[in-house]
Amino acid sequence: VTGHFTAGGILYATTELIRRSLTEYYSNNPALEAPIILISAAISSSIAACLFCPFDAVRIRTVSQEPEDDGTTKNAYDTALCMIDEEGIKSLFNAIPVFIARQVPYAAVKFTVFDLSTEYLYNLYPLAQEDLKLSLGVSLLGGVFAGIGAAIVSNPADAVIT
Repeated sequence: VTGHFTAGGILYATTELIRRSLTEYYSNNPALEAPIILISAAISSSIAACLFCPFDAVRIRTVSQEPEDDGTTKNAYDTALCMIDEEGIKSLFNAIPVFIARQVPYAAVKFTVFDLSTEYLYNLYPLAQEDLKLSLGVSLLGGVFAGIGAAIVSNPADAVIT
């Protein structure tokens, strides 16, 4: 949970920061909207993948380890210490290329589909921008479209990781 919370917070915050900075730098050029979203998502998801990788390495090792003689298993903290002692600190980061290969397409599709679909829906239903319930509905629908697209793109990489 800690890894997902950390990576998600970093992913969304840095994506917005980079996107807004690039949009402002390029003077709100509508032709660059999709490339800016893609670049922002790629940079942010790479950072988040690097931060998330150690958490997931420990999680995978924790759930796959054999129980001790008394039937108990090590907790995540003990597992991390054991990994570092036995294999070195690099063992926590060995899967970064795999995580980046999974996260970059996932985040790029998720943010691009969400932004473009909500923009399309707002253009189709301009009153939705003024009504809170309709605006939430547009965001929800955009999130559904983004989630479906991101799931389709990330499924092959998810299978490799697990």
